[in-house]
Amino acid sequence: MTRQNRFVTLLAAALAAVACDGAPQAGASASATGTADSTSGSADAGADSGGVAVASCIDGIVNGTETAKDCGGSCSPCAVGSACKIPADCATALCASGSCVSPGYLIGTAATATLTPVLTTNLKQPTALGFHPTEPDQLWVASFEDGALTVAHGVTSGTATKVQRYRDEQMHFLEKVISLSFSDNKTFGTCGDTRNDYNGMAPANDFMGPVQWPAMLKDFQTYGPDASKVHLDMMHDTPRCMGIAAASGNSYFVFNGLSGNIDLYDFGLPHPHGADDHSDGSKRRYLGLGLKRVAGVPGHLAYDAKTETLYIADTGNSRVLRMDTKAGSFVKDVKLYPVEVKMEVWKTTSFAEVASGFDQPSGLLLHEGTLYMGDAGTGRLYAFSPAGDFFGSVETGLPKGALAGLAAGPDAKLYVADRKGNRVLRVER
Repeated sequence: MTRQNRFVTLLAAALAAVACDGAPQAGASASATGTADSTSGSADAGADSGGVAVASCIDGIVNGTETAKDCGGSCSPCAVGSACKIPADCATALCASGSCVSPGYLIGTAATATLTPVLTTNLKQPTALGFHPTEPDQLWVASFEDGALTVAHGVTSGTATKVQRYRDEQMHFLEKVISLSFSDNKTFGTCGDTRNDYNGMAPANDFMGPVQWPAMLKDFQTYGPDASKVHLDMMHDTPRCMGIAAASGNSYFVFNGLSGNIDLYDFGLPHPHGADDHSDGSKRRYLGLGLKRVAGVPGHLAYDAKTETLYIADTGNSRVLRMDTKAGSFVKDVKLYPVEVKMEVWKTTSFAEVASGFDQPSGLLLHEGTLYMGDAGTGRLYAFSPAGDFFGSVETGLPKGALAGLAAGPDAKLYVADRKGNRVLRVER
């Protein structure tokens, strides 16, 4: 039915109502008025001012701004499985690859995940990975065994078409690297599960912590291939670092596996590539969480900048925590190393358990309001809300100790690090 015909039909109904009752019924009048306005561009409103659905949202066909039959666009949101263009088109507020999806959609609904290898070279115990936020063709992967960063191109289209690798020849900046996180200012951070013994070549001295890097491949190409000559900054109060999450700018949260606390670093003004100026920046330690590391197993972090909430894979305590980073009380200042700035020590006052009862919660990802967690002990993937509402889980079939870092791809797929197979795998759905 054309817009003109719909208008004539509704107008006739309104006139009939006047003839019978002496005045038009509210619904008929409003519908007629709403449809008349549609000739000037507003035909697709889901309801008129009286709450009555206009014709284009109830006519059984896809038209106007609708993305599926009688839903999406300016009509009511669509059900899961319907076509969409933006999250607002969906009742779940989740639109992926043109379809409305449920929370936890990245792990699919099958009992066992279908895993596709996308990167199988230049990796030695991959523990963390992330897609570049503004160059989505680049997947960055950190390797624990030999302290290296691998950049792979084209993995969302199949297997990697180009692979570049940068190793830390000083065995300090990427020693036992276990976590990686991109910030919003063209940098990323890493940290490692080490007490700074230069890969067993010197006595441990605990002079270790997070490292800041340029998130620009051209910098690695210019100053590399030795990654140590590319780094922008490093701070040294977090040995046995198990996870890192960018807050904003030059600030990063880290999981201090030696003390069982969360540390917050702001690198301040980064120094030139490969230099060693540690005289600026700031540090804060949050006490009272009682975190526990498992040697060599990532305990990754995820940060929600909107709520300023940090999520923690507390591996040794078999749980996932959330911490309000705004809450806390100052205790004292400490200075552990003369060459570095002091560290504020705070008592954490607001944290809670999100989920528990796992074996070794390890990889952690916050994506579109859903927390995804990989259990390194069982090889199982989980999805739940930040409040702990369970969305689903799936078996990967990976052996104990294999499942590590997680990343959401630009193709709306989940990618996981297979540490024992030295691979990156895509979870199909």
